[in-house]
Amino acid sequence: MLKKYLKNHIEKVVTRLNSITKVAYKDDPTIMAWELMNEPRDQADYSGKTVNVWVQEMASFVKSLDNKHLLEVGMEGFYGDSIPERKSVNPGYQVGTDFISNHLINEIDFATIHAYTDQW
Repeated sequence: MLKKYLKNHIEKVVTRLNSITKVAYKDDPTIMAWELMNEPRDQADYSGKTVNVWVQEMASFVKSLDNKHLLEVGMEGFYGDSIPERKSVNPGYQVGTDFISNHLINEIDFATIHAYTDQW
């Protein structure tokens, strides 16, 4: 049910006509990229697999609406349990995301890292 609402919201934004230029956002050359979500997390699944499946689904959906713009996930940079020997230098391994696997998804065009160095 929530995915349906989210997809509906995404579609409304991506296909919205700019009230001034009358250009749909998906066709607007002044928009560089879309971000799937600000810092998606799932603390019930430390492996990051649940978020990875979600990223795959949502990235495919966004690209089906707009394949002209770049797409990124919006992650902090934590890489979950995929590299257990690095947990000591990965303060967010327990947040249920895997930066590395999420950015290997074909529809994801570039990576960003949200750094909060004073909090880690």
